[in-house]
Amino acid sequence: MTEFDATPVRGTLEIIRPFVDLISNDPDVQIMGGVGTAALEHPDVEINIDRQEVIAPKSFFQSKYRDNGSLRDVDVFVASSNPVRIQAVEAQLEATVGDELERRVFGIHPHETLSAQLARPMGTRVVRMFTSDRYEVFPDVSGVYVKSLFPFAVPVEDESIEPWMLVTEGGEVPIPNPGITIANYTNRDIVGLRFKDTPKVNEMTRNILAKEPLLREWLYDGPGKSQLELSTLIASLRHPDQRQFELVEGIAVGTLSYGELLHHERLLIPDAPTPQKMAVLSLQIAKANAYGWIQSSKFVNDTWQRLNLERRVDGIVTNN
Repeated sequence: MTEFDATPVRGTLEIIRPFVDLISNDPDVQIMGGVGTAALEHPDVEINIDRQEVIAPKSFFQSKYRDNGSLRDVDVFVASSNPVRIQAVEAQLEATVGDELERRVFGIHPHETLSAQLARPMGTRVVRMFTSDRYEVFPDVSGVYVKSLFPFAVPVEDESIEPWMLVTEGGEVPIPNPGITIANYTNRDIVGLRFKDTPKVNEMTRNILAKEPLLREWLYDGPGKSQLELSTLIASLRHPDQRQFELVEGIAVGTLSYGELLHHERLLIPDAPTPQKMAVLSLQIAKANAYGWIQSSKFVNDTWQRLNLERRVDGIVTNN
């Protein structure tokens, strides 16, 4: 064994700790996925809905490498559309994490980005869009926004984005509500839950619902309801008109027919001529089915991660 091989691999918690210390007084910043998801998968994790805490066991550790040898990523959400604020968080993350993890910082898109989609519902911006995102509803008005994957958009409840804390031996890490973490995985992409994420998200969801059953109600009938609605709309593109469709193990919804999608209240272009609405919907259905077939390949997923292709198509991933 070489000296390099004998060097202990640093865990993601250890790597992001300096960044977390920097943002400890910033309620607008959360660590998405990553260590939070891994902790929620752990059989010995504790979830306290009253204190809004996820308490990791002492044994919790996540290597910075995935099983296929690629670097894990750290995704940071900034609840702001101010580019200066987002750039400041990007600089903090780069200075503390460096190249030890794949970094991504994203905020809320300004109203103009959503307006550009509405102005050209069959334009290039919409054609190359495969992921959902958060957008300001009104120009120059902060704090009111939607989560959208064109041509659908749902409101975001303030309570649904209140940060929880992942409590570890080394300190606390701001993460999303576990219910929103479930919803995020099921409405992030045009395919719904990604093939590569299915095993871990199923395990995570089983754990969450077993340890804190109230989070199921929080998703179905509480502040997370609109996010589950977006998940249902997206699932309907590939799996229409199913009475009990499992978005993820333990969370089932009734998907909608294409006719219902065409006239749904969450459609962003309700007053467009019917032929145009049909064309937009047909485009998204075709994209969902094609991408669903592609991303179900383990070889494609491993290659995507190993070559870091997500960063090479960042404009698509971040809807810029």
